[in-house]
Amino acid sequence: MLRRVGLVAAFVALCGLGCATTARGRLMTWTEYRQVRHVAPYVLDIARGSGRLVYVGSRHTNDATALDIALIESLWSQARPELAFNEGGDPPTESTKAEAVRLYGESGFVRFLAARDGVPVASLEPTKQELAKRLVPEFGAELVKLGFLLLQVKHHRNNPTEPFETAVARTFSTLNRTPGLEGQPRDLAELERRFAARFPEAPVLRQLPEAWTDPVQAINEMNAFYRRASEERDRHMIDLLADRVRQGQRVFAVVGASHVVMQEAAVRAALR
Repeated sequence: MLRRVGLVAAFVALCGLGCATTARGRLMTWTEYRQVRHVAPYVLDIARGSGRLVYVGSRHTNDATALDIALIESLWSQARPELAFNEGGDPPTESTKAEAVRLYGESGFVRFLAARDGVPVASLEPTKQELAKRLVPEFGAELVKLGFLLLQVKHHRNNPTEPFETAVARTFSTLNRTPGLEGQPRDLAELERRFAARFPEAPVLRQLPEAWTDPVQAINEMNAFYRRASEERDRHMIDLLADRVRQGQRVFAVVGASHVVMQEAAVRAALR
């Protein structure tokens, strides 16, 4: 396993030097991303003065034995970060690696590593309130809330380590208190009804095809929502990471691989 991690780390670091870059200094478009083939995990390692960014684009996983988790742990040890960021809000910090990954994936693992080593950690995301403020005028409150919920349905429906209903209930607890998203749907039963009413041609909620939440696709308005939401998140991440590195901090961040690929040119330009 250590040899595999070392080989993958070397390969993705080299790929991070330009395998998927686009026009200088800007966020890759989804049209451009459709033409790109890239490895995952996908890693950037960029130094600027005394600052450094180790940016890991991971596959999402709840398996503590996954290669992505081993690579994150290896890169963390090498980077000795002063500040860490994770995707997906502020999950609780679990006391063991296995529980952190089982419940909260690679984001939970970053929280575990940060707590273990006394490193400050924060979410790399804009808040749901900030995203809702930007997206509700364009898509309406119900579709924005559906968009946030469908990602959680996709992520948790095949997780054998936790009941689906328990995991989704956590998401409702957060969204129902988010300004602008307090309305329907407010629980799983209501979500299933509203989804069926809005998309009568769709399969049942828990059998939703991956393509429905894929920003690259163009099946219906959900794909358009995910494209816009992803763009807003990417811009926020780039600004936050670049600001901390320019201040001279050693920063470690983990998000989904597509984000790192699409942000690469803009991140490099911001830190040039």
